[in-house]
Amino acid sequence: PAEPFVAINCAAIPEQLIETELFGHERGAFTDAREQRRGRFEAAGAGSLFLDEISELPYTLQSKLLRVLQERSFERVGSVAPIAFKARLMAASNRDLRAEVRAGRFREDLYHRLNLVTLEIPPLRERRDDVGALASFFLERANREMDRAIRGLEPAALAKLEAYDWPGNVRELEHCIKRAILQARGPFLAAHDLDLSGTRDPSREDSLPALRTALRIALRERLENGRDGIGAFQYLVELTEQELVAAALGMTRDNQVAASKLLGLNRTTLRKKIRSPDS
Repeated sequence: PAEPFVAINCAAIPEQLIETELFGHERGAFTDAREQRRGRFEAAGAGSLFLDEISELPYTLQSKLLRVLQERSFERVGSVAPIAFKARLMAASNRDLRAEVRAGRFREDLYHRLNLVTLEIPPLRERRDDVGALASFFLERANREMDRAIRGLEPAALAKLEAYDWPGNVRELEHCIKRAILQARGPFLAAHDLDLSGTRDPSREDSLPALRTALRIALRERLENGRDGIGAFQYLVELTEQELVAAALGMTRDNQVAASKLLGLNRTTLRKKIRSPDS
C-alpha cells in the first residue's frame, strides 16, 4: 500500500485545538474528549507529514515540536505513553523564517532543525506557465469534492487566469476554481465564471443554495469515507470562511477596515484569513 501523506495548515486550526490536532488525545483528556483520537503525527505513520504555514504554530508548541523531532516520539494529550514518530517531516511558510527568528516569533533551534533541505518557490505571478496545470489539478479535485463534472477551462478563461497577478498565491487560485465551479453553467469554465475581484454577481441568486449543496456533498463524502467529524467540520468552515471574506472585501471595494467591521472581526484576524490562502 502507498505510504500515507498527511497535511495540516497551522494557521487554519484554532490555537486551543492545534495540539490535539497534531498529537491526538486520550478519552477524558479534556471536556468533550469522549473518545480517543489520533492526531496527524500518528496518522502519518511511516509516510510523510506536511506542516503548512509553520510560522503560525504557537511558540509554546514549537518547543514540543522540537522535542518530537529530537526524540522521534510524542504523546497524545492526556497520556504519558510515547508513540514513535517515523514519518518524513516537511514544512512550508509564506513568511521568511529567518526574519521570524530575529523578531523572536520563531525558535532558532527549531529553525535549524527544520532547515535541512530548503526549496524557495517563487510566487505564482512569477511562474505563470504553472497556472494552467495547477488550475486543471484544482478543477479535477473540486469536481470530486463537489460532485461536479466540469471538463476543463475555455481558452479565454485560461488566459484570464494567466494574466492575473495572484496576490493570494496558489491557495487563491484553488479557491477561485472552487467558486467558479459553483457558478458554472456550461460543461467548461468560461471567463465570466471566474471572479478575480472577490465580488459576487447579485444576479446569481442561486449561488447560496449551490454552496449549501456543495457543503452537504463534501460533508457526506468525508463522513462516508470514514473521516472524523472534526476534520470535516474544519474543512467546511475553511470553505465557507473564504466565501465570506471574499464577499466582504468585494462589498467594501477591498477596504480591509470596512470589511473587518462588516464581518465583526478585528483587522489582524481578517488579514490572517486573507493571507491563509498563500502557499
